[in-house]
Amino acid sequence: MTRSRTAFALLVTAMLIASSFVVAATDRAQADPQQTDADTASAEITNIRLDQAHTMIAAAIAAAKQRDRNVSIAVFDAEHNLKAFARMDGAKLPVSDFAIRKAESAAYFKMPTADIQANVSQDDFDKFASAFREMRTLRTDRQLRNPGGVVTLGGGLPIRDTAGNLIGAIGVSGAPVPVDIEIAQAGIAAIR
Repeated sequence: MTRSRTAFALLVTAMLIASSFVVAATDRAQADPQQTDADTASAEITNIRLDQAHTMIAAAIAAAKQRDRNVSIAVFDAEHNLKAFARMDGAKLPVSDFAIRKAESAAYFKMPTADIQANVSQDDFDKFASAFREMRTLRTDRQLRNPGGVVTLGGGLPIRDTAGNLIGAIGVSGAPVPVDIEIAQAGIAAIR
């Protein structure tokens, strides 16, 4: 197995393990009789729910199929954690990383990835780059293709609730940038 496939396999394994913890934590929170309605409402406003993330991914896949594209889609919550991910059959492996990085960048900066370069100070950009490097110690800068992993290509969009609060972000990669953006918008539209 090549180094990149090994690294990708480790990433996928880590994502699966992390998602099982998320599901277990969600089940515990739902079963906790001490949890108040205010706690539940706050959690729903703060972060995208797993069912919403799955709905978005299904809608994004449908939009990609309509455009005859094979893409990867990542959904992050407002706290910059991967919530859900899908790589369509035929999507190239490198686009998986870009979809994840687009979603994470959009969640961190709370704006579309296409707007980051023009609207973010160098200090904020550097802070994210530094934090990203610390979180991704298994990857090298050569594999990341840019220092820190910040993606400023279109295809990463913030997700906001009806009150305008950030609840997460979606990242799509594998098609031309304008099509990635359309597919991400279709995913968001599915939970409106």
